[in-house]
Amino acid sequence: FALKGNFNAPVHALLKQGGQPHEPATVLEIGTGAGTWLMEMATDFPLSDFYGIDIGDMFPKSIKPSNTHFLHHDVFSGGTLPFENDQFDYVFMRQMLLSMSDKQLNPLLSDIVRVLKPGGYLEIVDVELKFQRPGPTTDLFLNKLCKCNA
Repeated sequence: FALKGNFNAPVHALLKQGGQPHEPATVLEIGTGAGTWLMEMATDFPLSDFYGIDIGDMFPKSIKPSNTHFLHHDVFSGGTLPFENDQFDYVFMRQMLLSMSDKQLNPLLSDIVRVLKPGGYLEIVDVELKFQRPGPTTDLFLNKLCKCNA
């Protein structure tokens, strides 16, 4: 695995010990899918609370760690995230950038800043489309991909 673990942000101690005294650290995963990352993290860090949102609702509804919470929410709709200001210590988003246009991404990033606590961490993990000596078919694909995300 490229990350050599589930995350790169310097949040291990925070997640292990919890957030403020007598309060759990809070984590949001945007685009949680089936919730695999979220449930692994919740199992590894039982003193923290984990929230996952996704446009689909394929995440588990009954068999899950008690510190996980899943919400069905469409981040592509342009609305705000369904959370309070300054709620999360850490926001994680993976493999979402190719699914969004700039018109969708920019408001989402602004809203992520809104829900992050001061000093909180945002980690975005995504692919980098860098090709060595692309041929005409690859050029055609990349041009069409760029038009889709415009």
